[in-house]
Amino acid sequence: MKLTQPIIQYYGLEDLSAIDQATVKKISADYHKKIQRSLGKQTSLKVHIKTHDTEGKKRKYSVVLTAVAADRTFTSHLADWDINRALHKTFKYLDREILKKKRPEDVGIGGKSQRGWPKKKK
Repeated sequence: MKLTQPIIQYYGLEDLSAIDQATVKKISADYHKKIQRSLGKQTSLKVHIKTHDTEGKKRKYSVVLTAVAADRTFTSHLADWDINRALHKTFKYLDREILKKKRPEDVGIGGKSQRGWPKKKK
């Protein structure tokens, strides 16, 4: 199944400076390749960036990522004072979420099912 939407969609970039916009696009493109490789499918990525506290000298950035594969959707969000750190952390959380879903859920150490263990007798 091919996706008809653009591969990476950005929301909230107009609130950032030109340098921050370029940084967001580069980091997103790099991590998008990793996400596609780990899922093994064509993946669409949505990057939402919100800025808080725009009156002062510093800004707080909230990043919400959504990776849409053919059969699943993964979401991750985080806020930080540095846009680079916020993006990297959010992408790492998204990658961790993808790895959790790729593993079998009920297989423990040694490949034995934890749900099928018999209860202890009293």
